Amino acid sequence: MPVISDLLRLAPVEGFTRNGLLAGYGDRTRVGDALVTRHAELMLRPGNRAALSARARSADPRDEAWKQLPRITAPTLVMWGERDTWITPEFGRRFASDIPGAQLLVYPDLGHVPMEEDPVRTARDADLFLQAKGLGR
Repeated sequence: MPVISDLLRLAPVEGFTRNGLLAGYGDRTRVGDALVTRHAELMLRPGNRAALSARARSADPRDEAWKQLPRITAPTLVMWGERDTWITPEFGRRFASDIPGAQLLVYPDLGHVPMEEDPVRTARDADLFLQAKGLGR
């Protein structure tokens, strides 16, 4: 991850973004020009590449951030794509086990960004979770 995080600050945005989305989506046919442009524009906003680089470094399980997960007391729904090759499902399982009372939903057909790949299904699942916790509409 440290090498990747350094490359994020230097990589050409369009090609890097397209390749990243193709690798991250469970269904590569959903990666079109408009999606690539939107993500590339977000990467170009001030501070975003540095923030993404810093976040990539925090994936190390020895990092202090992992030790904070058991302190979370808010109702937590962890949504993960089984086809996520960037941050594999084992991390989702770890989040769910480290956060007290967390619920894990794994989508077998989705990748790294399940909420973007299937917003209708994931929003429905989030709404059902919130309702079950007495936090919904």
